[in-house]
Parts: sequence; structure tokens; C-alpha cells
Amino acid sequence: MGLLPIGPSSAVPAQPTAGTKSDPGSTSILLTYEGWLVGDLIDVDGRVSDALSGRSAIGMMTRDGYREIDRDEVLALVPPPAAARTELRIAKRTVPVTIDVAGLVMISGNCHLLPGATVWDAWQRSTSGFAPVTEAEVEFPDGTSETADVVLISRHAAASGLRRP
Repeated sequence: MGLLPIGPSSAVPAQPTAGTKSDPGSTSILLTYEGWLVGDLIDVDGRVSDALSGRSAIGMMTRDGYREIDRDEVLALVPPPAAARTELRIAKRTVPVTIDVAGLVMISGNCHLLPGATVWDAWQRSTSGFAPVTEAEVEFPDGTSETADVVLISRHAAASGLRRP
């Protein structure tokens, strides 16, 4: 599946169907100003947010072939489901947030903050330029909504649309 234009009834596109090269467990969804892009991220081992740190572009294999998207053009990314990690973590507090992503969608969920940090610090301190919103609900202009375990939101999108409920 290639780039889907954003229109009055745009919704997160369905996962690729059987018969495509995509493995159902590895499909990612990107939102840019031009629309939605669905496919498999290329050369990503481990966490998607870690892979984004050292890249200026994101490679994705879609039904229409290989696409390379400038990382700064990506507003939000729904990564494939990942297995729970068991390493030790710093205790974080959970804060509910809502982000108006460029007037295209509203994303609500939880932002996980280090002690003493603000919600905006989550994006400012991110080495990848993206911060995760967990237990996310994506609301579309037509009134429909979808849920996702995690949505990585660009600091460019959060800069103008970050709100706390």
C-alpha cells in the first residue's frame, strides 16, 4: 500500500493483507503531511525509536515498493508490536496528554516522564526526535477512532499541538 491522501474520511489504513511481502506482526504506519504510509520499516533492529536516532531518513517497504521518507516529514509513527523488555528501568510517572497532530488527527494517551521532567521535556530530551505516547487513541476528523499500544510522535508535531487534558 502506498501513500494514502488525507481527506475528510481518512482513517488509519488497514494492515496489508495476506499475499503481500509484509509480515502482519511487523507492519508500521507513518503519518506525514501528505497522508498515511503502511509497510515494513527497513533496517530496524530492536526498538524503532532507537533506530530513528541516527537516521535522517526512514526506509519502508510498501505494497508499491521501497519508499524513503525524510525523518522530519514524519509526524507520527505506529511501530509494530514489540515483546515486553525486562531490563531495569528508571521509575517514571505517567501523565495523560492529547496532541493535535497538524490538524490531521488528535492523539490521546500517556506520556512517561522522568522524575522532575515536564511533558515537553519528553520531546526535547529525545535523541530520535520522537516520544512515545502509550495506550493511544487516534481520533480522526470524521469522528472515527483507532487505538494503538504505542504511537511515536514527532517533536515537530508536538511543538504546536501538545495539550494536557
